[in-house]
Amino acid sequence: MPEIRTVWSGHELRGFQPLLQRWIEVNERLVREWSSWNDVPWWYGERASVGTLAAAAWFAGGIALEEYGSAKARKGPDGVRSPSHGRTDLYITVWSQSFVVEAKQWWPDLEQDGEHHKDGLAERMTEARGDASDVHGEDETPIAAVFAAPRIWTKDGAIPSEHEELVRKWMNALDEDDNDYSACAIYFPTLALMARDKRGGGAWFYPGTALFLKREEPNEPGKDAL
Repeated sequence: MPEIRTVWSGHELRGFQPLLQRWIEVNERLVREWSSWNDVPWWYGERASVGTLAAAAWFAGGIALEEYGSAKARKGPDGVRSPSHGRTDLYITVWSQSFVVEAKQWWPDLEQDGEHHKDGLAERMTEARGDASDVHGEDETPIAAVFAAPRIWTKDGAIPSEHEELVRKWMNALDEDDNDYSACAIYFPTLALMARDKRGGGAWFYPGTALFLKREEPNEPGKDAL
């Protein structure tokens, strides 16, 4: 399969394209460094994925801080938000703008149909948006992030012959015109074709990764939750 790398951003996060390019480059560098181990960064879960976006912020000339204590405005039983304290996944400053990021990890099975993929992304994005809207900051813009680690099950551990078609169908199902996100980056490198997580007599095959972002509006204490 030829390498796939694509970046898209709508008007809400139009300036994010350079950051998303750096995110692809971070993943590319890790894949190359780990090629002798057939290892990839995107199958290690949410915390590792957040780290790749933090690294991208540094490479873009910004700053980043992961998993830090922050003020929140959480919804109570009465639907009104009250001040509280919690942890935020990531803070970044790039181009003199500050953002707080709440993230979720998504493990889509590429052999499922397009509607299942749309529903899966929508579910994870809703969860991330809920967390992002809880963040209460005066100068930071909240962003919901979904890191995707698409995979294919193979019984014999061999590269599935239909993997390229499955990847293309997955990408088409998640086209920006039919899904609710503000920006995305997709990366399927040729070197990742050897990355497999062996389980029993088969293996999960992880050909690439994607990042979907949605800009949120911050909620304030005392504000009725939608």
